[in-house]
Amino acid sequence: MLRPIVKDAFKVSELRHQFFDIDIADGYLQGGTEAEVMAQVNEKYDDAYLLGEAANRLDIAMDPYNQDEPEWRKDANQLRRFIKRWSK
Repeated sequence: MLRPIVKDAFKVSELRHQFFDIDIADGYLQGGTEAEVMAQVNEKYDDAYLLGEAANRLDIAMDPYNQDEPEWRKDANQLRRFIKRWSK
């Protein structure tokens, strides 16, 4: 059964990018359908890892160079909401 934090992580653009474009290319995840990747994230990544990855992606989004683009501001807001919701 998928943890709720994993389901929420897949609603965040930057975390999806991390899982599908970076972690698969780097060999941390095997790829496949969205359901297969979600299952791998659920199995391999604990909550602390997901929150840490969200914080890393937020740091990138907050770079002044990136803040000129509306998409990065949207991504930063998604990441902030994710971190706030799941931080204990």
